[in-house]
Amino acid sequence: ANGGGYNNISSNLIRNQTYAGIYLSDNSDINYIESNNAFNNTYSCLINNSKGNMINSNSFYDSSIGLWVLDATTVDFGEFSNNLENSYYNNSEAGLKIEGSSSDSYVEGIFYNNTYGAWILDSNVTIGGRDSYYSQVYNNTKGIYVQHSEDVGLGKLNVTNNFYTGIHLDNVTGTYLESATTLKIFDNPYGLIIDNSSNTNFYTTNYGYGDELRVYNNTINVWINWSSYNNLSGWYIYNATKGIMLNNSDNNLIYNNNISRNAINAQDAGNNLWNISKNISDSNIVDGDYLGGNYWSDYDGDDISGDGIGDNGTIPWKSSGTNITNGGDELPLIPVAGNVSC
Repeated sequence: ANGGGYNNISSNLIRNQTYAGIYLSDNSDINYIESNNAFNNTYSCLINNSKGNMINSNSFYDSSIGLWVLDATTVDFGEFSNNLENSYYNNSEAGLKIEGSSSDSYVEGIFYNNTYGAWILDSNVTIGGRDSYYSQVYNNTKGIYVQHSEDVGLGKLNVTNNFYTGIHLDNVTGTYLESATTLKIFDNPYGLIIDNSSNTNFYTTNYGYGDELRVYNNTINVWINWSSYNNLSGWYIYNATKGIMLNNSDNNLIYNNNISRNAINAQDAGNNLWNISKNISDSNIVDGDYLGGNYWSDYDGDDISGDGIGDNGTIPWKSSGTNITNGGDELPLIPVAGNVSC
């Protein structure tokens, strides 16, 4: 459809189109696209230069791109209607590609067996579920790939068993977590990659109550590369070959994380901060009273003064002695008994 709007495109079987199964362009606004099965097209659905379209409970699959949203605004990617969300699978390029676009709704869905589960390019959206719902991202080459974008939000996500990386931020600024976000990134070669990016704010105080940030069982859990001024706080980072690896990166802040049971907990040859100044808080990630540095499963000291901060081992802590080249953690956290588990 070129121009026009207020159409209801629903409950169709759309297949074998050489260009697009569903095509809205040139100010084709405020259309409802619901409960369709679109497959074996070049693009199962293409929305271009339009606004206010609503997309809910569709299956986009076996195409080059399942859903491509290009130069579109105020797209509504669907709330969970009777627990049915958009599904994107078996697409050779991307399950979902959002390019030059914006959305006021969460981009919820199930993404699997695509090259890119979700590819966000030059756009401003929030991807993931909210409330009690998680978006599932699995068995893609890259689960979520965010490129050349600003102020992208992450909602509730389970990201697992992707063949290269779970979440990859590439040349982005200002990526953030939505309120009460839970992220679980596990069983990927690379869990979270922050690449050529800045001002990522991955911070939470909702640890230990179900609203948690967990990256685990990846080969490398977190890789920060050529990036600066990013903040990671409130994460459980465990069971990997490398917990956190920083390459050619400076001025990143990493504190109040539980970094446990990685073969190498951290590796950093740059100039980064591994603690903030000691200050009283409601609780830290191991249920202590003070914020400071991180909990390290390999820390070689303990707490003599009783404030929950390590003070008789190696200070600053450099992760097994030498893996943090410059500086290190000046205020390693010591757990309250029974509160160290991941």
